[in-house]
Amino acid sequence: MFLFRFKSLLLIPVILGATACFAQTDKTVWEDPYANGIAAMVEGEIITFSDIRREMGPIIPQVVRESRSREELNKNLDELAREIMQNLIDRVLIVQEYRKQDKFNIPQSIIENEFDDTLIRDFNNDRSRFLRYLKSQNMTIREFRKDLEEKIIVSVMRSQMRKSMSMISPEKIEQYYVENKIQFFQEERVHLRQIVMRASAPERVELTLQAARNVIFELDNGARFADMVVQYSEDPRSDRGGDWGWVQRSDIRKELADVAFALEPGTYTREPVIIGNHVFILFVEDKREEGIQPIEEVREIIEDRIMSTISRDAQQKWVARLREGAYIRLNI
Repeated sequence: MFLFRFKSLLLIPVILGATACFAQTDKTVWEDPYANGIAAMVEGEIITFSDIRREMGPIIPQVVRESRSREELNKNLDELAREIMQNLIDRVLIVQEYRKQDKFNIPQSIIENEFDDTLIRDFNNDRSRFLRYLKSQNMTIREFRKDLEEKIIVSVMRSQMRKSMSMISPEKIEQYYVENKIQFFQEERVHLRQIVMRASAPERVELTLQAARNVIFELDNGARFADMVVQYSEDPRSDRGGDWGWVQRSDIRKELADVAFALEPGTYTREPVIIGNHVFILFVEDKREEGIQPIEEVREIIEDRIMSTISRDAQQKWVARLREGAYIRLNI
């Protein structure tokens, strides 16, 4: 049961020092005298103000950027602190629920792999940098691993909730499609490939243009477009055969869009397109007029959306049940 609920949650001066944070977006010089103070007790486990601040830290710059005044910053940080506090409480409850069940067993190798990935991803595999971070957060390696393990447990438990959901019926998918057709409207699109040739200097554009015309000549004589891409293109997607996938007019420059959308499916430009010192040969594999996508094309998207909604609702009810039976004391 809850002994206290959030009231005004005056965590902003306690956790981050909103004034300093608003004046200094990349870091705060404010010292937290309550860093290790107890913010909450959850089934015998402690959540400190330092825990809350640690979770908030990576999000603070974005909150500051999106706040137009100190008053709005205080409000946004207050809401964030509430959310972080509740997430930490829920994490304790979910982890304890996991410990009670025998059917789940996360191999230690998964935790070790995630630990190694975190070092590479967040610290560029620099152990000294990682240790400096731990020191700044007043954490030990053991505490860091425990935190990592608990996040994995929460992810596993939530994913199990999603897997336990039944398959979505075709009728429900069709109903969603009918009621939300406007969401599946798409502008005219083409499936575009391109060869890009770059002149090394403005005065060499004409030579590059002639080289592009020679490529078109080879295409006219049966050469495969993908082979020509590999041989001649300087396009960043040349390793994919110059494939840019489905694009709308607004996705590419007007000079290219006017040419690409005038092509019929399976055809390429008869004359190269020049933009600055770049020369383009465009190939349209397929073309679709604007309109509502057929249900066959969006069935998986709809199923995923419905499943996400059902899963989210089920998880919220599940976590609510865990809270109801728990002893939770908030010291704020």
